[in-house]
Amino acid sequence: MRLLVSGRETAPPPTNPCGYPYPPISDIIGWWDASCPDTLDLGPLGINYPVRGIADSIGNGNDMVKFNASYPFYNTTLFNTTYPGVLFTATDLGCLYCPNFPLGTGNTLTAWYVGTFSGPASGGFGRTLSYNMGASPGGFEVMSAFSNNTVTFYRGNFPAGLISTTGAIYPAGHRFIFTVSALGIMTIYIDGVASATVMVAGNWISNGTLLFGGEAGASSGGFWTGLAGEWGISTAFADASGVAALDAYLATKWGL
Repeated sequence: MRLLVSGRETAPPPTNPCGYPYPPISDIIGWWDASCPDTLDLGPLGINYPVRGIADSIGNGNDMVKFNASYPFYNTTLFNTTYPGVLFTATDLGCLYCPNFPLGTGNTLTAWYVGTFSGPASGGFGRTLSYNMGASPGGFEVMSAFSNNTVTFYRGNFPAGLISTTGAIYPAGHRFIFTVSALGIMTIYIDGVASATVMVAGNWISNGTLLFGGEAGASSGGFWTGLAGEWGISTAFADASGVAALDAYLATKWGL
């Protein structure tokens, strides 16, 4: 199908394997979407389905697979009571990872996930997102930091982390968006509301390990308990208007 715009034909917006439009931001290098069953590699059903892997919906081949012997779990109504979701449990050490993730060596970022704050039994330093953990400032981390209603955004081991506490606790669903500008200004948005900012400038280190739900080499303290519907990473910086567009897309898609 092609669309007519001002009398001209134009291609329709790109979609993932299930026909869902791409998130409204450029330079996406990874997008993992539990609402698209065609991208999920699932094991046999127990109470829920074990997740062996999830394909990159943007089509770059940056697929994520289970990190160790344990699994996160999927079902069609896990998130927000009526939406598909993936359950990560710190006590099971279940998370997903993508080795050699091509983040590049630029200095901007927009990352997001639709999901919850940390749930019961999350590790004290449970990582929701972790890239090049400990690389300063070439990596980043999103973690719980011993709280069920906070999100902390770090670049490597720099002590200047950004903390936000807006929103209802687990299992309530939220939209979380994290941005880094070319100047290194870091911002957290929860349900469209911006936190205070902190500046940590520097360039990323490419081809590191990206994890969702844990950190490389961690004990149970580094693994996360929570629910997620989708997550993604772009090397572009979304300003306030760009974040508003992305947030509106996520809110509509996930009934939030």
